[in-house]
Amino acid sequence: MKKLNFIMGALFAVTSLWGQGFHISMQIENMPDCEVLVSERIPNPTVFYIDSLSFKNGKVEYNGSVDYPRLVNFVFCERNEDKFYGSFSMFLDNSGEIKISGKSLKEIRIEGCKSHDEYLKISDDGKDLFAANRRLGYEKSKAFGQKEKYDSLNIHSQQIYNQLFDYILNQPGYANSRVIPYFIYDLYIGNTEKLEKALSKFSSSLDSNPYVKSCREELARQKKVAIGNPAYDFCLKDLDGNTYHLSDYKGKYVLMEFSASWCGWCKKEIPYLKQVYEQHKTDPRFVMFTVNLDKRRDLWEKDVKDFNLPWKVISDLKAFDGPITEAYNVHGIPMIFLISPDGKIIEKGLRGENMIETVKKYLSKPGDRFHIQGEMKGLPEGLVRLYSTSNVLLDSCYIKNGKYELKGNLEKAQQCYLFFEMKPQYQKPFASFVGFYLQPGELEIYSELEDVRKTLKLTNFFINDELNTLRGELKKYTEYKETQRLSDEIQSAFTESNMPVVRDLSAKRVECTKSLIEKFLNDSPARKQSEAAVYLVWELVQSFEPEEMENVLQLFDSSLSDTFYMTSMKQFIAREKGIKIGMDLPNFVAQDETGKEITLKDFRGKYLFLEFSASWCGWCKKEIPFIRKAYHAMKDKNVAFVTLMMDDKKEAWLNEIKKFNIEWLTLSDLKGMKKSPITKAYNLNGVPASFLVSPEGKILARDLRGDEVLSTIQRFVEGKATL
Repeated sequence: MKKLNFIMGALFAVTSLWGQGFHISMQIENMPDCEVLVSERIPNPTVFYIDSLSFKNGKVEYNGSVDYPRLVNFVFCERNEDKFYGSFSMFLDNSGEIKISGKSLKEIRIEGCKSHDEYLKISDDGKDLFAANRRLGYEKSKAFGQKEKYDSLNIHSQQIYNQLFDYILNQPGYANSRVIPYFIYDLYIGNTEKLEKALSKFSSSLDSNPYVKSCREELARQKKVAIGNPAYDFCLKDLDGNTYHLSDYKGKYVLMEFSASWCGWCKKEIPYLKQVYEQHKTDPRFVMFTVNLDKRRDLWEKDVKDFNLPWKVISDLKAFDGPITEAYNVHGIPMIFLISPDGKIIEKGLRGENMIETVKKYLSKPGDRFHIQGEMKGLPEGLVRLYSTSNVLLDSCYIKNGKYELKGNLEKAQQCYLFFEMKPQYQKPFASFVGFYLQPGELEIYSELEDVRKTLKLTNFFINDELNTLRGELKKYTEYKETQRLSDEIQSAFTESNMPVVRDLSAKRVECTKSLIEKFLNDSPARKQSEAAVYLVWELVQSFEPEEMENVLQLFDSSLSDTFYMTSMKQFIAREKGIKIGMDLPNFVAQDETGKEITLKDFRGKYLFLEFSASWCGWCKKEIPFIRKAYHAMKDKNVAFVTLMMDDKKEAWLNEIKKFNIEWLTLSDLKGMKKSPITKAYNLNGVPASFLVSPEGKILARDLRGDEVLSTIQRFVEGKATL
């Protein structure tokens, strides 16, 4: 046995503080002669190997004494040759004679160690809970950035996390157990509420136990940075040498992120931090900092440059050894705090979409706030999410005994959607959604699990009530019934890929819709001043040309010019005017299957048929045979074919290529319809959509479908059609 120099004194005492010491006889078959390193990771993470043993002829003896029962790991390896044979763990104490045997490291049997017996019993009896806790934690980490999936996993994760806590606290002999403190340290040291409850149940006999001591010290640090406490007044410099103090920003909300160049999870936060910055950079009440935790200036500087961070990045180049990490109790990163204008911590542990919405909540104006008290009768527990028209998550919360509460900022009243979900193991899976026109104010929603939509009752949703009334009145018009009939015929023509009929019917539907809108608004002057009426018109004019849509907007009173859907239509018109036939198509940047970056400019000198599609789009599937036909006919005639897949998962995109044997080039920016800058630049509301582009980059035609794809390309390539 070779004792390592750094463990002298504190770790393995010469004489036992509480027993007779231990003597381990270890015999393991099918193992080569090697070195055995004994390690203890917690509660002393700065010390890795605490002892070294020589394993020969399948045996090793190990004598010593520990000052408290501890989890140790035996690592079988050859350090000089960088070989690793495996490892096993045990809870070691001074039980005297301890026997370890087995045919391999996977079949270890440990006898004679009381603490290990207790550790094994707790682990085995709760193995399903421990396994589920690990699995859900891993799945949540993979789902970061996928809000719906993450929230759904979080329901189950919290349930298991709480059940495991109750399981541990209800262990026989909890108060005086020398093993249970390890489980509390390992699982709950980061949860202030649970840590305090667990520590309160230990007897004074465990006060000197290092796991308990470490937990108490960590609890004290957590309370020091508890929400409501004053934030530490840092003094740090930026790359230019300018000095910043927190106290310089009294009267402002301060978002403070701790990060480092080597932190992969920190990089995942950058897109969300940039969203926060862009949303609030002009707000005089807000400022944000990144505290860099590198020790080298070049790494700090490279991080700022590589990721183009526009806000202040400050540091003392002391990493985790500086006073700021101690003052804010930062052990892991990213760690993000929000400081109030009076210098107090009001939020911590912020991440992703939650960070964006939390900052927005504090910076919102009182008149823009909504507060929903909701009840889903018959739903014991679950998750509810509130999304805006543009699919932005406004708020989410857990449902308990059918009750839920949603809060947030709503700059402009608009149509929103509630998604309910419940998947506890003892119930059948349930999911439902309802839509309504949300407005700021104190609101109430009631529904029942058995029939959500029929039992839905909304209180104080005044615009939504008016919308329902106006929708009923709109349906009474003959023109409304005619537009519905034409829409059905258009769908049938689409199914048959009969594009001449589709275009003829579409023109008739536009004319009928224009007549409907004029009659509907002129029959009652009050409708021209109604925000609900604007929404109904917005639904009707989706296929209008910009000029036709402008004419409709002029029918409304000017007092509605700043409402959500009036603004949306104006923005649509402005974007649409920028991509008219004859104009330059805006550039795009996307990647091919290998990750190579491709732009619109790469196709200069060729005709380009650019189609937008997605794996989830049924209508897109119907277009593939027509594009294939055009591709085979024109691919050798200076025509490039590109499909831009508007998926946010590469697997879905690549599966689509394989499933439908797509032979032409496919690209994606993997941001999906809602978040892709390409869809915004090209003013796309849905797919399929397409552009035919000249060798000079001019738009020649749009939204070609069916046989139009080949015939239109041929006309331009053969000179039979011009701008």
